[in-house]
Amino acid sequence: MNELKVLTVCGAGVGTSTLLRMNINETIKSFNIGIPFKVENTSLTRAKGTRCDLIVTFASFEADARKLCDDVIVINNLMDKHKICLQDNPEILDILRNSSLKHSTMGRGIEQEQEFFLALGAAAQAAEKLARGQKLSRIYTV
Repeated sequence: MNELKVLTVCGAGVGTSTLLRMNINETIKSFNIGIPFKVENTSLTRAKGTRCDLIVTFASFEADARKLCDDVIVINNLMDKHKICLQDNPEILDILRNSSLKHSTMGRGIEQEQEFFLALGAAAQAAEKLARGQKLSRIYTV
């Protein structure tokens, strides 16, 4: 697989984009996804000549960033970090498929909305853990 290239973009490409790069590096490493990646901080001007898979920037640069890359994430507050709980169960779709209930969301079934049903199953399993007094695996992200 090719390396995933992420650009963090701010006005000068030095201060806030550097902090953002550090946060993103930490976050991607904590997920241990096994995909090679590189995160670089840069200015909007230098980003115009750089190939990337994703740009992470701030609202003031969003419109220009979207001209450079299809995938753009806008950060509202550099200091905010959110907790994400990991709940891994690759069998959840099979459990739902073998259920006697008919599962659908807005008229679409499991095959059309796999990501939705995976998230729903993960949320249900996390709620069950909490109800039993168990702890959830947490990752802090940007």
